[in-house]
Amino acid sequence: MLKLFAGNLRSNTKVVFPRRTTIRTTLRWLSRVLMRCFIQLEIKGAEHWPQSGRLLIVSNHSSYLEAALLATYSPQIIEALGADDVPLDPRFAWLMHLYAFIPINRGTFDRRGLAIARNCLEQEGWLALFPEGGIWDKRLRDAHIGVAWLSAKANAPILPIGFGGLDGALAKAVKLQRPKIVMTIGACIPPITLKNYKKEALQIQANQVMSVIQSLLPPDELLAQTSIYEETFSCCVSIQDSHGNTLQPNVLNNDTHQYALGHLIFVPVVLNTIRRNFKQPIDALQRYNVPIAIDEFFTACEVVLEFLETVSPAYLSFRFGPILGRQMHAALQGLSEALKTANGDTVVVSPLRTYRLIGNEHKIVETDPGAPHV
Repeated sequence: MLKLFAGNLRSNTKVVFPRRTTIRTTLRWLSRVLMRCFIQLEIKGAEHWPQSGRLLIVSNHSSYLEAALLATYSPQIIEALGADDVPLDPRFAWLMHLYAFIPINRGTFDRRGLAIARNCLEQEGWLALFPEGGIWDKRLRDAHIGVAWLSAKANAPILPIGFGGLDGALAKAVKLQRPKIVMTIGACIPPITLKNYKKEALQIQANQVMSVIQSLLPPDELLAQTSIYEETFSCCVSIQDSHGNTLQPNVLNNDTHQYALGHLIFVPVVLNTIRRNFKQPIDALQRYNVPIAIDEFFTACEVVLEFLETVSPAYLSFRFGPILGRQMHAALQGLSEALKTANGDTVVVSPLRTYRLIGNEHKIVETDPGAPHV
């Protein structure tokens, strides 16, 4: 899938690092010039960059900008782990092709990808990764265990970095509004030591690393990302005739399925990736609160189900956890089955998200994933 962008690393785990030094050095200096034009960057804690030795660099991850900033402002050329379970975003594929990341198949314990990453560290390389694993949710998420495994196996210290000001920054940068971004570099964390490599032990260490990263975020942003409580989701899928009369109020009669589908819809980047990166025709599944031709909507559901069952079975479970991931899959299956026998002309999908914020007693209601999210 992404083998071309990885510089053929999949066929050879014994690689001499650093790689592509001429290309990467050129990209770094060019990027530094361009960054000054598009963003205002404040770097704090630059004294924490090590002078030498192997290093595992980690940060929060809610935008494409973090990777670019790490590669640009690190005092040493870095390697980076990149997703091998989805095609690259077409908008940035050419740049990733030039830089060439280390491919990792998220959602599985990718032994080959981790072996390459460990090999890089053992050659005294600097390796960047994002413990949260992706950018499908702008809020802080639990870390995945790879960061702890790599640090322990390669005896690599960890440099935590917190990025602030990233929400909406890329769109502002494109419009030449020069958003302010703060890059806070923390003190190095000693290499993780473990008595065993069981998942539970790795998860504890990974979560501790994520806690340090969180402590480096601007206080107002950290509060905004952790202040949501009593959050719930739901979704109504009604069937109508050609005149707009409701024939079935909701074909999803399972509360768990209603919750799961609503949750899936309110994390739009997940379906966006299937549509944009995998180029799947699922537009009908991303139109809400308006009538959609029932045949068109059914086809979109079937396309997503085929994708989940044949192309990327771990797609939902990696992003939402195994339980919720299975519930989302089951909700789509139940929806598809209900539509097979539904009598009507159009479908109206009405998602719902409600939550409260600490310090605000009023319940917040959203009926469209395009609405501003905290």
